[in-house]
Amino acid sequence: MAPLNLRLFGPGVLTVAGAVIRPHSTKTLGLLAFLVIESDRPHTRARLAGLLWGRSPEGSARQSLRQALYSLRTLASGRLHDCLCTDHQLIRLTPDCRIDVDYQRFLGGVRSTDIRQWLEAAALYRAPLLDGQTFEGCEDYEAWLASARERIQAIAIQNLDRLVAYEISQADWSAALAHAQALRDLDPTSQPATRHLLRIFAARNEPHAIEAEWTRLSGLLHREFGAQPSRETADLLRALGHG
Repeated sequence: MAPLNLRLFGPGVLTVAGAVIRPHSTKTLGLLAFLVIESDRPHTRARLAGLLWGRSPEGSARQSLRQALYSLRTLASGRLHDCLCTDHQLIRLTPDCRIDVDYQRFLGGVRSTDIRQWLEAAALYRAPLLDGQTFEGCEDYEAWLASARERIQAIAIQNLDRLVAYEISQADWSAALAHAQALRDLDPTSQPATRHLLRIFAARNEPHAIEAEWTRLSGLLHREFGAQPSRETADLLRALGHG
């Protein structure tokens, strides 16, 4: 039986052997994402019903939860059936669930000491968790999702930062530039990303790129925060013969 693949970075896509499998509803997808990301512990039915159906009466919310669980169990010819551990009170996605999830591979990669795994993790994180999905009337779920996105992005930023530092140490300027630009894209106001870029442009003898990056950062900080680049960034600029 072909495995079920879940891509949570982006809008959230389920596939089997390349064919897209559509959940019953956006909330069903949201429930699956929550159970995957919070799979380290069981969750009460009341908690899950409140997250996604909190504006409905309790009985209706619990019924909607039961319907969503049934939908997940029957999805893709029942591939998730044995993954859901449930009783009258608690629900959990089993740790040995046979589903390939980009989020789980991302975490495994960033926790590794192998740079090849860091590279794979960087390639996996191309968009925020459930990017573009909305859960109207689900304030608690939206709050959880915003927190999860922020936490995951912070991990992605740390992973890119150490990749760039390693690649600079190896004088692999092309790889360092690509990852430094990805780091800047994740956080356009990141001064560590700018400092990486200044060093890379200096090594590549690209003075115009140095000036352009400094101008970009200075303008953005002024517009967003009424601030200037830090002394550390300014000192690096002068040390490279600019400013």
